[in-house]
Amino acid sequence: MKMMKMMKQPNILKPENKNEYISVFDLKTWMICPRLFFFQNSHREKNKTEWEEKNKYFFQKDPVRFFENEILREILFCLPEMILENAGEQENGTWVDFAGLENKIRQLIEDLREEMKLLESENPDEIKKDEIKADEIKKESGAGNNIFAAIDDACAEIVRKIPILIQNISKTIETYGFDLYEAAANPVKSEHVFYFQKINLAGAPHKVVLWKEKMVPYLLKTSAPPQNGIWEKDRIAAAAYILILEHEFKKENVADSFIMDYAGELRIGRIRPQDKKIVFRTLRQIKEAKNGKMPGEKNILFCPNCRFQENCRPKLVSILSRFWGKGE
Repeated sequence: MKMMKMMKQPNILKPENKNEYISVFDLKTWMICPRLFFFQNSHREKNKTEWEEKNKYFFQKDPVRFFENEILREILFCLPEMILENAGEQENGTWVDFAGLENKIRQLIEDLREEMKLLESENPDEIKKDEIKADEIKKESGAGNNIFAAIDDACAEIVRKIPILIQNISKTIETYGFDLYEAAANPVKSEHVFYFQKINLAGAPHKVVLWKEKMVPYLLKTSAPPQNGIWEKDRIAAAAYILILEHEFKKENVADSFIMDYAGELRIGRIRPQDKKIVFRTLRQIKEAKNGKMPGEKNILFCPNCRFQENCRPKLVSILSRFWGKGE
């Protein structure tokens, strides 16, 4: 299954040596559930040539939700420039033509709808196969009966969320003015894959921007933010990106801050010393999982909808049997 270039996860293989790196995306998956990462990685290793093709439907029961996330992420990527194009200054301060901004967002949704369909329709055989996949998914989730319908439904859902998006933008401008949007509209790098060879870590932040004369990662999320601050898994991912940027641009040129865009609501986060320690610890755990060691920890909140339930049922082990190294 092809996807829009800007939305596609980068291939984390450094061309010079072909060594496999651990990606920040791997860290984020681990933060969601270590067992989920383990089984995803196991499936990927067994089916390397088919992984990209199967990944979307293997782990995502609802294609409408999938396309909604992908299209909304692209809108968020383009949003800062669109906001500035519809902003101005007057005697009593700055203003935004929100009606004009909404029209631009609606037009972008239509453009993305057509682009997504064009990418999905490059191969007639692929369309038929995707329609079959979507029919199978429909039985489980009630999703649309073909991929084009799923794209249309996703776009309709995003249109319904435009008022929330506008509200989030307004809240951000009230808090920070236009400074964050100006930084995001003129990034130093966009979706560039960086490598930190010494710790075998790679990542592609959505943007790297200059903020207060320092480089910071600018990260996009289509989900809602917590009531205050930043979600923990997002802060740990940001810490990993900052480690990579410090290696690439030197530590003195990189801030210990990052910008999170939660569906149009921007927040500034700061990493703590322990966040980098968590990154290093998680990298060690991921290496063990890649070598075949199943993590003992799992997030039971995700168990009911997980595709790996049947595989993820370890034997119960008592404290005594742990001590003697024997299972019950």
